[in-house]
Amino acid sequence: VAKDSKSERKVRMMKRNPILVMLAVLFVAFGAAGEEKETVKVKSGALLEVWQLPKNYRWGTRPQTPAVGSIVDNGNGWSVKALADSEELASMQSARNLMLKWSGLLAVKKSGEWKFSIVGPTRGDYSILLLVDGKELAKIVFEKRGQEFTAIGKIQLKPGYHPISVYAAGKSGRLIAPSILVFEPGESQSRPLTPGELFHR
Repeated sequence: VAKDSKSERKVRMMKRNPILVMLAVLFVAFGAAGEEKETVKVKSGALLEVWQLPKNYRWGTRPQTPAVGSIVDNGNGWSVKALADSEELASMQSARNLMLKWSGLLAVKKSGEWKFSIVGPTRGDYSILLLVDGKELAKIVFEKRGQEFTAIGKIQLKPGYHPISVYAAGKSGRLIAPSILVFEPGESQSRPLTPGELFHR
């Protein structure tokens, strides 16, 4: 009589023990998830989307219509000038009632409390909104001229990639140029955060 192979004996053992079956399923599931995570690749730069806002736009809100176009921004500042690199969108730099949205992934290496600060321009009517991990951290809605406003927010982050979104709207597109600073855990001074240090899929 032929002896059963090792694989056949393992199958019979698992059939008699449902706990072994459950462990095997979990092992396969988590193993597959781990392999998929390793294959995820990111590219440098933030995705920059552009909207032409309606005249009745309510400052401080997010657009409800599709963007008119998008580019990848690897620049050193949050500025409408990034559109100059796009033949399709370059003319929108001087458009009225414009909204820009930068979105990307921040590579976090330090665990702890991260602080973010946004600073609006000194002139024009504008609104700025910063979200990290889907949480609204800082917001400025300004409809008077001649002043500069700052808003600060904080959030607990763990090592890994964390989504960031920056919405900036202005009645005059050429004046959209907010500044964003970040305080990393354990650091006493802030540093500028730029679209070029973010990543996108």
